[in-house]
Amino acid sequence: MTLFRLFLLVCLVAIIAYTSVTIANHGWNLLPVFFGDMAKMGW
Repeated sequence: MTLFRLFLLVCLVAIIAYTSVTIANHGWNLLPVFFGDMAKMGW
């Protein structure tokens, strides 16, 4: 069980790190960027 909790903690830290990098690059207003890219088919 301890190993599973450690795995969940590592996943949470990775998600927070990825989210903070995304916010640093695109700002808090991410939905218009996301839907704008979807509309341009630039992904």
